[in-house]
Amino acid sequence: MKRKTVSLSLILLTVFAGLLLLQINACKKSSDDNTPPSAGIKDFDGNVYHTVTIGQQVWLVENLKATHYRNGDPVNKAQLFKSGFTTDTSGAYLNYRNSDSIAQIYGRLYNFWAGTDPRGLAPVGFHVPSDAEWSAMEAYLGNDSLTGGKLKETGTTHWASPNINATNSSGFTALPAGSYAGFFGYVGLGNWTSLWTSTSTSTWYADARGMVNTTGIIGGANLGDGCKLNFFSIRCVQDPLKK
Repeated sequence: MKRKTVSLSLILLTVFAGLLLLQINACKKSSDDNTPPSAGIKDFDGNVYHTVTIGQQVWLVENLKATHYRNGDPVNKAQLFKSGFTTDTSGAYLNYRNSDSIAQIYGRLYNFWAGTDPRGLAPVGFHVPSDAEWSAMEAYLGNDSLTGGKLKETGTTHWASPNINATNSSGFTALPAGSYAGFFGYVGLGNWTSLWTSTSTSTWYADARGMVNTTGIIGGANLGDGCKLNFFSIRCVQDPLKK
């Protein structure tokens, strides 16, 4: 009888310790800034997005895929000349190599005007980030030679080797969606990503961000350096909460 009592005590102690450990781990997880909540953010087309908190900002984890503005108006599909150039100065999009299957993984590519159209391309409650909003996120991540690596998805499932310094410690999960740049055409899938900001710097240029597989640095967009006629990815950030 005594042996059974000791055994029962040990079992109860083990169960209690296990429950305590689960409680501690649950607290750790809930306090992690970069734990994405469940899906539920949708654009007009019904594409579903996840979010991640980085510092004081909430970002979408996926690149934008919308082909309609919030009011239901379609975004024009870009008309390309034989030279590779387009003269679209209103919102337009492309699928990399005209492939919808690529777009479903990497998102679509947009010219600058699509992201800044007043009808709104981002899901309700989100918008195309300004240069200042990108800078705030970069500052939170250290604003150093590893900042881009903290944003890049790890491994070489999507990024080409060597995908240097990619840790994705932010949870941002940047993918190498490439871009469309004039007579260069579709370039960079697997090697880099170029992402628009909403900040115009001149008639034909705007601030953008870029990451490549050969460094952890984040910098200006690749191969086009923010020319508004080029087609880059868009990653959205949540609107400021009303006080």
